[in-house]
Amino acid sequence: MSGDGVERHVLSRRMVLRSRGDERKVQRLVDELRMVSLGEERPTAALLQRSWQLSPSVFFQALTDERADATAVVLVGDDQKQLARYADLVERFVQPLTDDELLATITSARTGAERARAVLASGLGSPFAFDARYFEQITAAMFDEDREVRAAGLAASSYAFWPQYHEPLAAMAEFDEDPELREDASAALEARFDTPDVRIEGEEDA
Repeated sequence: MSGDGVERHVLSRRMVLRSRGDERKVQRLVDELRMVSLGEERPTAALLQRSWQLSPSVFFQALTDERADATAVVLVGDDQKQLARYADLVERFVQPLTDDELLATITSARTGAERARAVLASGLGSPFAFDARYFEQITAAMFDEDREVRAAGLAASSYAFWPQYHEPLAAMAEFDEDPELREDASAALEARFDTPDVRIEGEEDA
């Protein structure tokens, strides 16, 4: 519970799987821990979210960004200590991509399409707390000469509610040459004012 008396959810980091084939590991984990399926939903057209109940106070989610062909898993709950224990277990079991590996896929991409997918996957795996490395790569994508990469950068920025994104989003909303991207950036900028009440694993209450 936060210092103002309002209950807050705790989140683990989003752990991006090394390949879609690693979803077999996720299913094995779900089966072995006897998680209870809560179904699936689509927060957006390109994002599929599947949820399970792991314990009375911890939930397990798999988020698939179909544009990036990438899946990340995350734990959500109210019990910080229990969530931390489960997060460690999940990370050791699925062995997700590290930050360095995720970001390296952007710099090693050979085509615009490859770079767009890498930017989206990095957005999916970006931490909840500000990280300058992710910010620099994703904002660079937002101003790339390739429209597909710019669209990917814009979408990737939606995964982290960092105030640092305000300026590049405002610039994109005003100056991007594509009217659809200008409109999408403007909508993303407005959405920044409706941030979720969450904290990340390991964060202390104020």
